[in-house]
Amino acid sequence: GTLLNTSCSMGFASDAMAGPLAGAMRRVWELAEEFRVRARPNVVFRLFQTFAFSAGMYGSQVWGSRYLKGTDLSKQGRLQTMALCFCKRALRIKRGTCGWAVLREAGVMPFQFYWFQAALRMWNGAIEGKGGCLVKEVAKADLELARAGMQKCWTHQLWQ
Repeated sequence: GTLLNTSCSMGFASDAMAGPLAGAMRRVWELAEEFRVRARPNVVFRLFQTFAFSAGMYGSQVWGSRYLKGTDLSKQGRLQTMALCFCKRALRIKRGTCGWAVLREAGVMPFQFYWFQAALRMWNGAIEGKGGCLVKEVAKADLELARAGMQKCWTHQLWQ
């Protein structure tokens, strides 16, 4: 479920999820209008987490590892920026408001929290061999690459 370009750029993979996330957020606004709850941000955020969040999570175990470092939400990728814009619109606050304050007010965790959680589930499943013997061997080989100092492997991005 992950799209890659000719250079296997993970940024391309995450940007490819922007379309489905935008569509899901549009659907949330449509539902909010239909049920006349647009003025109730708590209901809008519940709809967001139910319908839109999964669109921003698709395949994140693979491409999300590059966004796990740092606390500056403006540098955390297009999906996080889109989610922040949605929250600011729902709360009817200015665009320049600090992202962390917006997420706190909305009661929403940043995508990075969920991306990390999904990556750990994938890692644990691979190490335990839930995907089969081949997956376990690939995870071990990737771990050895990370230990050898290879910075472009998934394990290095996840654990550094």
